[in-house]
Amino acid sequence: MGILFTGNLSPMASGFFRKIDQNHKIVVCGKSGIKDFGNLSVTPYDYNIDEAEFKNIFKTYSFKTVIYISNTIDGAIKAFDELENLENTLYLCRQNKVTNFIYITDNDFEEGTHENNSNSSRFILQQACESLCRNSSKEYGINLTLVRVPYIYNTEMNVKPHLFSQLGIWVNAAVLEKKIAFPGNPDDEVDFLWDEDLGILLDRILDDPPKGYLEMNIAGRNGMTYHQLSEMIRSHVADIEVSYIHKRIAIPQYAKGPEARQKYGWFPVGSLDEQLPGMIASCRSQYKKRKSFLFGANTKVKDVLSVSIELIFFFALTTYLDYWTADNAQIGFLDFRLIFVVVMGVLRGLDIGMLAAAAACIGYVFSATVELQWQIVFYNVQNWLPFAAYFLAGSVSGYTSDKSNDAIRFLKQEQEVLEQKYIFLSELYMKALENKDAFNSQIIGYKNSYGRIYEVTKKLESTIPEQIFYEAVQVLEDVLENCYVAIYSVKEDSDYARLNVCSKALHTVLQKSVRISDYPEMMDRLNADKTWINTKCLPDYPAYAIAITHNKKIAGLICLQYAEDRQMNLDFSNRFKIVSGLIKNSLIRAIERREQAECGTMIPNTRILRKEHFQKVLEVKRQMKEKEISEYLLIRLFNTGRKLTELSDTVSKMVRDNDIIGLGEDEQVYLILSQTNSGYLSVIAERLQKNQIQFELVHS
Repeated sequence: MGILFTGNLSPMASGFFRKIDQNHKIVVCGKSGIKDFGNLSVTPYDYNIDEAEFKNIFKTYSFKTVIYISNTIDGAIKAFDELENLENTLYLCRQNKVTNFIYITDNDFEEGTHENNSNSSRFILQQACESLCRNSSKEYGINLTLVRVPYIYNTEMNVKPHLFSQLGIWVNAAVLEKKIAFPGNPDDEVDFLWDEDLGILLDRILDDPPKGYLEMNIAGRNGMTYHQLSEMIRSHVADIEVSYIHKRIAIPQYAKGPEARQKYGWFPVGSLDEQLPGMIASCRSQYKKRKSFLFGANTKVKDVLSVSIELIFFFALTTYLDYWTADNAQIGFLDFRLIFVVVMGVLRGLDIGMLAAAAACIGYVFSATVELQWQIVFYNVQNWLPFAAYFLAGSVSGYTSDKSNDAIRFLKQEQEVLEQKYIFLSELYMKALENKDAFNSQIIGYKNSYGRIYEVTKKLESTIPEQIFYEAVQVLEDVLENCYVAIYSVKEDSDYARLNVCSKALHTVLQKSVRISDYPEMMDRLNADKTWINTKCLPDYPAYAIAITHNKKIAGLICLQYAEDRQMNLDFSNRFKIVSGLIKNSLIRAIERREQAECGTMIPNTRILRKEHFQKVLEVKRQMKEKEISEYLLIRLFNTGRKLTELSDTVSKMVRDNDIIGLGEDEQVYLILSQTNSGYLSVIAERLQKNQIQFELVHS
């Protein structure tokens, strides 16, 4: 399963990702303090959410779950673009059919954790983010889990200070600067959650993602006050200065909820009292070098200082050697300045080699003017040879060194390219294995196809169309492994298709009526009695559709609203045709039997079903309501002296063809409004009152 981690990843260390099942395809996109993921099955990217490359990641990988870590965690006050980034990520999830979304935010948003901050911009921002998550789950059917957490910490202190967790920043300040500044007051209660504990919980959520929308408050086992935390740090780092800002803004607290323990059997194990000494020791060893002479200097300044020291030292050494060996007949012929130029060129390259040559020339001039006048040194052509030799030696040795370094750099770049190609080929290999497994499952499914067809046929054996609708959704979801099924009915010469039944995931997404003329390309295929497949990825079109024809006219539609990439193939198309064909035949057979048996199922000269048949239809409607694949309203009509034929004619003019009129067990007339909720009640009530028909809502 593909999983994307994005957002604020700085508090998470490699141990967090190590707790996630490595059989998943894990992609990390965002600024992380992890230098190297080692042997973890993690593909890192460093893109911002508003960049085009971030959008391309969704196209490259088929994510089932996206985990977004809020910029507000760890008590961050400045959470720029948080709402925009969250909205953009949710939009990409909808576009790419991501089914599960986990939003991790801090728990200071909970009621009772603020003091007079309900109007603060940060509070309003968090409220808007959580409302966006709720609406996305409700309107678009995303399985969304909102996890509120306290301060998060990790025990790996081998990253840059600005990528520490908030606790890591305080520990770093205590070790290096001997002072800590806490927000809030000394008695404010806070809590700390180990990142590996959070990783264990997320792994369990990934194994069993909740349906719909779920909120949970997560607590660590380190509830304490700021004063207690400062004393805990003081017990390991002496003589630290502690100050408090005395503002209760953005302070994650201890807020424990029962959801994680009850649903996933999770409880935290990370103890700050046991882990803090190791964090402090790691921080001390990591930054021991920073206390040296060059502490705080950047890399360029260090390089300049290092080169300058080398030049001055070797130049002084060669000058001394030339002076010391001037009267020595055995080694007096050696030019130590020339050796100095060659050494600097080899060690530091062309630029430093030429600089060393210039320094050697200056040294030669000063040494020569001791015995000769400077005019003779410059005007005598023979004295130019040392200058030429110095610059020639510096340029040749420096060029050779630069050429060698460039070759090494190019080899490293080539190695990086080869590593990327290897990763790409490895992903292709894994994709080939997935295709192999898919083909194996197709072969196994083919071997069992006769049994599946018999099972489907038995389920669709009914003379009640409503019962067939109910079974059809479950059959399609089971056989096709797709939970985006919708079945419509189309009245003769009508431009609208009425939704009869749909999958639970589409229950709040699809409109109850659809204008079929808005889908000309699909209708051209269906009118030609062919299966529609959205190979052009046309927006708002269903992925698959097939027509239910009766008397050579379209009477209904069977649609798969969405399909995954792996389902856009010939094998899946054939399965859809076969199962839809069985459903289509069963529906047509049931409709024809109903037409032939109308005299037995309906009161003569009316649309009113007899008691026995009406109770069967009502029971099917109740089952569909329980499965959340359809909805209905049941209304009792009070007959005040009218004949049933007159009442039937009057009501039939006010309702749709898929609405049902029947006699109840109490001999009263009832009306079932299919695919209707209580919001539509005012419309039908107005129509009934205009025709002086009294009614009572029985079920909604």
